[in-house]
Amino acid sequence: MKKALKLFLVFAVVATAFSSTALAEVTIGAWGRTMFVPMASPAGADEEVVPTNTTSWGWGIQRIGMTIAGNSDNVGFQADVNVDDGANFGAHDQQFVWVKPVDGFRVAVGTTIFYDALRGNSAYGSWDWVRPTIITGEDNVFTRGVAGKNSNGAPVSTGNAGAMLSYDMSGVHVFAAWDTKKTTDAEVVAAIAAVEDDPATADVDETVEAADAVNEQYTTAMMFTRGQYGAGYDIAGVGQIRAQYIGRSYVDGEDTKDWSLINAAVKLDQLVPNLYIDLGTYIPTDDEQDKMSFAAYIRYNMGTMTINVSSDVKMDQVDAEGEEGMAIKAGLGFGMDLGSGLALDTDFRFANAAGSGLADKDGKAATAWSALLGVKKGFSNGLIGTGIQFANCDFSVYRETANGLDKKEADAMAWMIPVRVEYWF
Repeated sequence: MKKALKLFLVFAVVATAFSSTALAEVTIGAWGRTMFVPMASPAGADEEVVPTNTTSWGWGIQRIGMTIAGNSDNVGFQADVNVDDGANFGAHDQQFVWVKPVDGFRVAVGTTIFYDALRGNSAYGSWDWVRPTIITGEDNVFTRGVAGKNSNGAPVSTGNAGAMLSYDMSGVHVFAAWDTKKTTDAEVVAAIAAVEDDPATADVDETVEAADAVNEQYTTAMMFTRGQYGAGYDIAGVGQIRAQYIGRSYVDGEDTKDWSLINAAVKLDQLVPNLYIDLGTYIPTDDEQDKMSFAAYIRYNMGTMTINVSSDVKMDQVDAEGEEGMAIKAGLGFGMDLGSGLALDTDFRFANAAGSGLADKDGKAATAWSALLGVKKGFSNGLIGTGIQFANCDFSVYRETANGLDKKEADAMAWMIPVRVEYWF
């Protein structure tokens, strides 16, 4: 009887272990992209034609990344890793552990955590090729939730950790995100400047010490003040409404002042079939440091064609001549499925003088524009494409001063012929 009982207990333990395993899984996914540019003229047709390799976002040569994720009903983790630019295997976008103590409620802790349930995503056209410097971000309508983001104060980056609470159930979305180290770029740069006149050439040991000194002053009260807090609601047959507070600050002499934003948006993607409309606004708490802005993204699918329209308007901006006005950026893009895995990407981007920040060779404020014509061939887990891009501003790959190819004047046209390769698994 005892032997039978022992066998039963062993069987029960093994069965429990296998049943627990069945509810949990570890998966590996991957995504990467790079651009080979055999021909480019970053400063206009009067300059030499040069080659380069880049990514869409302009820093780095390639993105070779993968995601390792563990998921169960109540516990999981995510680790994004990469081998970009031939460097050693290392961390990338997100690394965090999460727990769901009750249905719908998640606690996540890690170095970077994204919350996308309320995000406004306006990626199209040249955003996925080589981005012109006048292009607006994909989060221009409603900024995604982020905890533990990095502070990119030149010339060092301060790795941060953070925590995020979120609730998603029955069309209700609520989140709160915090950073457990100081993340205001202006304060880090100010601390670096205090030990070196030129932050770009500052001694690394001194700048790290200066940045750490700022982080030591980061209190719990400051963490909550600089948090990101948002909520949204899905309206059946209409779309989604959402609003958030984005806590920020800036340095004014020896004082740290509030520079936060209120971001509100409405998404209308269920009123008309194939029509997606997202409208948003940003209202600063200190209009001396920032100005109110408005953003819109519209997408319409019509058979094999997709039409994209985007716009960003910011009040009271100063152009290259010091004149104040409304900064306007706009984009129009067409995508078309050509069949047999082929697709066409086109777009045109424009910024007025206040929005471009450009000046011509005579110092006069100038408008900016860019254009893309690209063709790509898709496969089950990747694509290859090529095209031609023009701009009288410049492209993201050349905005880093280390390249020595920055174009500050709007008196010459930049162009390039990128070859895009991409994979996903």
